[in-house]
Amino acid sequence: MAERALKEQEALEYVVKLTNGQIVTVVQGLDDVLPAGTAVFVMMGRGGRSRVVRDTSGVQSVQAPIPTPRTVTVRRQ
Repeated sequence: MAERALKEQEALEYVVKLTNGQIVTVVQGLDDVLPAGTAVFVMMGRGGRSRVVRDTSGVQSVQAPIPTPRTVTVRRQ
């Protein structure tokens, strides 16, 4: 039971349009839920891990909003 709880968590799937026009999706936990239209950075690490974080640089880039993120359940193997 405890092992299952460690392997399962609530998460959001973010769909992000990068400034080069590429669209990426990132699934991450509910630590800091970002509303649709929030300016973000996509931090891409080694091994394919990515994270979306709020852009606090103050530079504004206007683009069409992407649909609201949806909640998903992530199961680790």
